[in-house]
Amino acid sequence: MGHQVGWSGRQGSLLAKGVKIMNLEETGCEGWSVSWWNVIAALIFGICMPLSGPTAAQSCSPEQVSLLLSDGSWGYQFGSSVSVSGEVAAVGARGDRVNGINSGAVSMYRFDGSRWVLEAKLAADDGQAFDKFGESVSVSGSKVVIGAPGIDVNGYGSGGVYVFRFDGSNWIQEARLIPS
Repeated sequence: MGHQVGWSGRQGSLLAKGVKIMNLEETGCEGWSVSWWNVIAALIFGICMPLSGPTAAQSCSPEQVSLLLSDGSWGYQFGSSVSVSGEVAAVGARGDRVNGINSGAVSMYRFDGSRWVLEAKLAADDGQAFDKFGESVSVSGSKVVIGAPGIDVNGYGSGGVYVFRFDGSNWIQEARLIPS
């Protein structure tokens, strides 16, 4: 409990707690990350989980929102990182297999006034297996920064960060930052 937490500066109180939750059907860990923002009252976490016992995520009063990865599979870890800015949400899936096992991906959602709509699925242009792209995400306005701790550009697991920009229609990879 409390693996990730979300705060609202406007409300000044703890609003969300991340909980390590097992997907009982596939035993894949999902729903580890939460994020809160002031524009739209909603709590986002990795995957919808019908529970008959303890509640998976709680909040003071907002609507609970579940985003599902339509092409997801066991081990994708969709929701391992989440960041929200205004009406844009970035949801990491560090285990996605878009460029090989555990290469990772990030799904970008936009709130259209009534629901969250998948806008794009991002992956590194040079992505490879075990990069874990999407291990961490941070979105602000039209930019998203995505951590990939497994890339091996300067030695095994030296890691890197990717920067994407929304140009009004598409998310474009702008830069890859690596340690020197």
